[in-house]
Amino acid sequence: MLLLQDAATDDMMRRSCIALLLSTRINAFATPKRRLTTPTRLSYQLADKEKYLAEKEFDPVSLRQWRRETLIRYSNANQSEPLRILLTFLLGLSLIGAPALADAIGAPAPEPLPAYVAAGLGSWALFARERGSRTKRLAKIERECDVAELEVAIRPAAAAVFPGLSSRASLRSLRNSARVVGALCPDAASLAAVNRDAKGLRRRLAASRCVVAAVGGDGSVDATASCAPGKPSDWTAAFKGLLTTDDAWGDFDFESKTAAYFALSFKGRSVGSGLGAPDLVELLGSLYPPRDIVAPTPPLAGGTPLLDAQRRFYGALRSGDLDAMRGLFSDAEAAAVTAGLDAGARVDPWESQLRDDARPKDLEVGDADETTHDDGSATTTAIEATGNGQTLLAVQRWVDVGGDWKLVSHSTIPFATNTQAGAVLKCDCRGCIALVRGQQAQLRE
Repeated sequence: MLLLQDAATDDMMRRSCIALLLSTRINAFATPKRRLTTPTRLSYQLADKEKYLAEKEFDPVSLRQWRRETLIRYSNANQSEPLRILLTFLLGLSLIGAPALADAIGAPAPEPLPAYVAAGLGSWALFARERGSRTKRLAKIERECDVAELEVAIRPAAAAVFPGLSSRASLRSLRNSARVVGALCPDAASLAAVNRDAKGLRRRLAASRCVVAAVGGDGSVDATASCAPGKPSDWTAAFKGLLTTDDAWGDFDFESKTAAYFALSFKGRSVGSGLGAPDLVELLGSLYPPRDIVAPTPPLAGGTPLLDAQRRFYGALRSGDLDAMRGLFSDAEAAAVTAGLDAGARVDPWESQLRDDARPKDLEVGDADETTHDDGSATTTAIEATGNGQTLLAVQRWVDVGGDWKLVSHSTIPFATNTQAGAVLKCDCRGCIALVRGQQAQLRE
């Protein structure tokens, strides 16, 4: 009887196992259910990530708290450095504590003792130097993270250049979408000048995926600018913190009439900063090259009084017509050229520039545009291509004199993908000066 029950039980177990295997195999080959991820869930995930990265975390090496983002960014680039710093500290501790340790375990005292002490102090000096250097780099990254929280207000037409951006965004949300130039302007005149330059270069800034946000020292902004600080008080506070705590800016009195700027890369990292108003032409050539290939097409065609004046300028430049060139310029001396001369640059007069063996006869020019400003001035830009294949950005500043457009300044700088300009050419009625990269930085300070 027991044998029959055991047989019946085994049979039922075999049937259950077969049914389980069949059901498992059928489910294995069934179409998998698609996992839906809603935009709401993604937004929560991104918000949680940003919140996590913004939280403070204690760093035992510097004995300070930093943003998690700061520590992560630093660790990704310097993975072994904290361990090396810690080892130098432990080595110094071991060398100086060697006599006490030997006495505690009954071992002979280390000889010579002064050598152990000197080596320990040297190791601690190295520890202090490396720790200080690491703390400075962490502080720089921390300041970049603080700047990333600043907001900008972007007009719809400008926001359309950067896919995925809204009319109001933080600098953090601009990462991998736009480069950023932030400027602090001490008075209304300098604020208007920065926004005027940005307006005149709007097409070239768009080609480089760059936005410019300027704020006055009193928190004022230009409401008509394509991009402006969203919360001006936060921007002035950020600049005050940067300028009074970062030695890289040099001596700075926040209450003085001095401008300052910073430049951020696509990844939101600082690639430039300094005292004085930013020279957007130099930044475009040296730090913010265009994302796509630029070319001098279509060629110059004129069509408006301003573009006609630009066309006459290039006609005189290529033909070497000195009288026509002098007739195009106003009597005003460009401040940038004067600053270069004061710094030791040498001016080449137009007589030299237009010689048969010096002028650019084979220069191709095109893709021109024009912008007029409320103060009676105007800006024209164009793309130049030289005979050796180099592509340049050219910018002309004009002023209305008795109904005629007169040239105040002309600048050219290399402008091509994956190219960093090493020099810039600046011209006015006196002639042209060439500034190498080091001189450019010197003139902005």
